[in-house]
Amino acid sequence: MRDRDRIYETLVLTTSQPEFYLTFGFRVVEEHIFKVKCYPTISTYRFRILDFTDTKDYTLLHRLLETRIPVSNIVGVVNEKPLFCVNEGSRPLYYAEDLDLIACMEIEGTRLHLFDLVTTQICPLKKILSKIPQLIEEVVIYLSPEVLDVKDVQAFTHTFDETVLMVRGKFAAEGEKFMLPRSARC
Repeated sequence: MRDRDRIYETLVLTTSQPEFYLTFGFRVVEEHIFKVKCYPTISTYRFRILDFTDTKDYTLLHRLLETRIPVSNIVGVVNEKPLFCVNEGSRPLYYAEDLDLIACMEIEGTRLHLFDLVTTQICPLKKILSKIPQLIEEVVIYLSPEVLDVKDVQAFTHTFDETVLMVRGKFAAEGEKFMLPRSARC
């Protein structure tokens, strides 16, 4: 680890077995999910599911991954295309053409689980919700929501899929309420 100490100021990982990494100087950093109640909005544009057998959709995904901006000013990732493809490649990805935005999300009844957004310009949550043709009453956000222009957000301590975030070295977001997006977890 000493060579890495000279190269990297901070090391980050996610694990279901944090005890293995404590002896290497890693510590657990608390993460949060965010919940917001919402009211329905409707748009003429809708999300569509990307089809990776279509070269245009494949190219679209790669273009947005290469030019994306972070989903948060607290903790957001860029340049993680291989990790994104491993973590999200077997799940449906939703595209809103008018927003040029890919959403990693799941709908459970009237609850939307929002895991990541891949875009060159983050838009308010209200615009994202307007692309969903069914009633959504609550959104559970698995990333820091400060750039989504949402009000009355409640934060809850959360362990994502039985894994914790561990950090070694300086970590500017420590003490903040945030979550590392699902697409960037390794």
